[in-house]
Amino acid sequence: MTVARAFDRAGAGEFRAEGAVTYDRRTPLRWVLSHLLQYWPLLLSFFVAAISTNVLFSLVPTLTGRAFDLVLSAEASRAGLSRIALTI
Repeated sequence: MTVARAFDRAGAGEFRAEGAVTYDRRTPLRWVLSHLLQYWPLLLSFFVAAISTNVLFSLVPTLTGRAFDLVLSAEASRAGLSRIALTI
């Protein structure tokens, strides 16, 4: 008897969970992917959040530079500087 067969929770036995999902155990990668694809909306939201976070963090140096340019320019205004500060 193999270890995988001994710990198989979906197989026949005295106790069995109804509606238990059977995962692909042929390779470790398939096992992980079958678990991840079970919750694909969470996986998608993770990637959307990670990409948007990186994009927004990359805007901070650009907006900081615009704020310095605005302060050093002749047409410096509080409204423009406040807009940049609130955006950051």
